[in-house]
Amino acid sequence: MPAPFVTVEELEALWRPMKDVRQSQWAELLLVAASAWIRERKPGIAADDPTAKIIAVAVVKAALLPGDWQGYKSWTRTMDDATTAAVLSNPGGYLDFDAADAYALLGISLNPLPVGNFPRDDYGPML
Repeated sequence: MPAPFVTVEELEALWRPMKDVRQSQWAELLLVAASAWIRERKPGIAADDPTAKIIAVAVVKAALLPGDWQGYKSWTRTMDDATTAAVLSNPGGYLDFDAADAYALLGISLNPLPVGNFPRDDYGPML
């Protein structure tokens, strides 16, 4: 498997140090998964592609930011009468590539044009 576009050390230099070894290991797994996602959608992308690095950092940072509130878009906590509410932002996964506009940055259209191959004079019999 190819190396991720960004290492944990590079992520820390661009953002902040990881809190502990467990968070560092989690960040490493997320960076590997983000890099695999990018390579699957953009085969042949260079290992040092700056756009791939930006996307990897953005999606992993977004996944690590919430800490204990990971997976939630918003929450409310009221002390009196004990109100607690939460809304899941990405219940199906940890990495949200849509939030990073990954498709646009990689030059991948979400609305691809139809493609066809119509060789000259290969239209069948004319009636």
